[in-house]
Parts: sequence; C-alpha cells; structure tokens
Amino acid sequence: MFEAATLGKTHCIVLNGAQGDVNHVNVMPRPDERNGLKRDFDDVDRGYDHAWHMANVLVGATLSVWMKCIPLEVGEVRFTMQQVRVPANKAKDTDEKNLAWAEKVWAIHQAGKDAELPWKGMELTTEVARARRIISMAKHAAFHDLPLYGISIGDSVVFGGFSGEPFNDVGKIVKKDSPFKITLLMCLVNGSRGYFPFSDAYKTGGYEAATSPFGPSVADDIIGGMLKLFNSLYE
Repeated sequence: MFEAATLGKTHCIVLNGAQGDVNHVNVMPRPDERNGLKRDFDDVDRGYDHAWHMANVLVGATLSVWMKCIPLEVGEVRFTMQQVRVPANKAKDTDEKNLAWAEKVWAIHQAGKDAELPWKGMELTTEVARARRIISMAKHAAFHDLPLYGISIGDSVVFGGFSGEPFNDVGKIVKKDSPFKITLLMCLVNGSRGYFPFSDAYKTGGYEAATSPFGPSVADDIIGGMLKLFNSLYE
C-alpha cells in the first residue's frame, strides 16, 4: 500500500521490533471494531481483518511524515555477531511449581484431559506452557548463550537483531543509548528462542515470564550486549 501511494518510488521492508509484551489483538474492542473477527479459545476476538486494519494505520502514519524526512549520510556497511550468556529459568524443588508439579500437569494435558485441570482460557494455556518449560529446563545447563546481530550503514543507521521476543522497553532503552542516529531493532532473527521479559514480569506470573527459558536478568543482559555490539560497529 505504501509503495503504491508513493507511485513506486519506494521499496518497503516490514520488520518486527521489540514486541514481546505488545498484544496483537484488541482485548477490549468496541462493537464496530469486531468487524471481520471471531471469538477465539481464550475469549479474545481475532482475525485477519485486524492485521489488515493495523497495516492501514501504519501506512497512514508513515505517509504523514514521508515527504519531511531528513537525508542521512551513507557509509561502509558492517556486520557483526556476539554472544551473551543468560541464566536458565530452572525451577527449584522448593518452588510451588516444581518438576513434580510440572510432570503431573503435562501428563494430564498430553492425555487430552484439560478439563481436569483447574484453569480456563489463557490461564490454562499459561500453566500448561509453564509446566512444559519446567520439564524442558530440568536437564538444561545453568546458562544459555544467546546470539545478537548487528548491521550498520556508516555512522547513521544500525539494525539490531534478537533471536527471540524482547519486551518493548528493551527496544526503547537500546534506542535511547545507541550511538547511531537511527536504530532499528528486529525480533525473531535466525530463530525463536523465547520471550525476553524484564525482571518484574517474573513476579506477576504472566504468560511471557512463565514460559521464558531465560532467567530474570535476560532483558538487562541483552540490552548490555546489544549496546556493546553497537559500540563495536560505531568505532
């Protein structure tokens, strides 16, 4: 749509940014906003029409500033990749939700007997996924090595890539402290390793933290790693 509106003078690439805690649905829609949607398993309205609507909103916002952009200098294109070590999110025997709990919940789910579990809707999805994470992490090493990617164009533009889904404020902090004029971040680059929540999310027990294979320091770890990577490209 944007390419057509600019009479073929542009070529667009859509990048998913730091969106680990950004909902892709309207959880409190007005009656007219339910057009083309249907109620899903967790009592939320979903459908392709909402994605089409969001695309229209993005195109409209971009067109409103397109003719007033400031040109930036180009330069050498550089690429680098670095690893950052993050603690694993492993359950302890003293936890309320330990390995024995997880194996019981997962066995009931695998047997197709979700009705016997004490949760419904999204809460059911969260607790079953939590059980699966506890089981998968039981024999995992104490740490994960996460790759971070960077591509820069001179000192003007840098693209940063995460191999999972960082929370939105991860992107805001990295952009604020980046040495480049424009910083564009991408999630799910070369893999989908899981969610990268902030430490306070682990205390509230939501889906992202409950299912993340990474410990509570993951957001701070990848922020520090990405800024270190950017500084190496900028020098």
